[in-house]
Amino acid sequence: MARKKVTKKDSETLPLLFSDENEWQDDSGWPEYDQLPYNFGSKKVGTSVFSDLLDSPSPLVITGYASLEKVIELLANHFKKGHKDPKVRLLFGNEPTLSRNAMEMRLEPLPLEQEMRDYWVEKNINPLQIVNLFESIRYIESGVVEVRLPKSPNRVIHAKIYVGSETCTLGSSNFTNAGLKNNIEGNVRFQKKAGTKNWKINTEKLAECIWNEGKDGTDLFLELLRDLRREVDWQTALARACHEVLGDEW
Repeated sequence: MARKKVTKKDSETLPLLFSDENEWQDDSGWPEYDQLPYNFGSKKVGTSVFSDLLDSPSPLVITGYASLEKVIELLANHFKKGHKDPKVRLLFGNEPTLSRNAMEMRLEPLPLEQEMRDYWVEKNINPLQIVNLFESIRYIESGVVEVRLPKSPNRVIHAKIYVGSETCTLGSSNFTNAGLKNNIEGNVRFQKKAGTKNWKINTEKLAECIWNEGKDGTDLFLELLRDLRREVDWQTALARACHEVLGDEW
């Protein structure tokens, strides 16, 4: 059955959970998005942050809060990039959690047999996300991902800095769906090639200093992902196998 395209008029009658009224807001009066990433209208902080991190062989993420969905998405897609000598560093001010909003777990539906489709819709599971989970675990096990947590519970790490090879983004956006897509946020993005090169260097230095205030949490985070993997039953495992064999054709 073909999916009906949702129009602006339709969205006015839909529950907020299923609509994104911000998509139609006019951002013409807002500042330059490339320099000050924001969530308004069609512009999303996550668009520039993810692009900058994925294009970098050695990205650094420092965030007060992160959702596992976003972290898994980042790791899986960085793994697929195939960078030479990659090194991914993640510092979480708080332990990453699953989103409270089950809709964040869903991506566009895949062409499955109806019985399989009903199962994954009921469980709020998308096979592609399960593939991302397995690839993220594999990436961490390869030794190229390092995770850190605060050294002391009395010393809160509240910073949000996203460092790529050519850019740094510093601001209020946590590494969550809310921070990267929905909330009204304020961020500034410095680029090496632009007149903000020195700001980029200093922001990167700040990020390194905060990174040094963390302690190793890689094994703890890996075990967290493995716990999720243990919850995968035969139906979901079958989905993963189909995706790996058939790829995008599935």
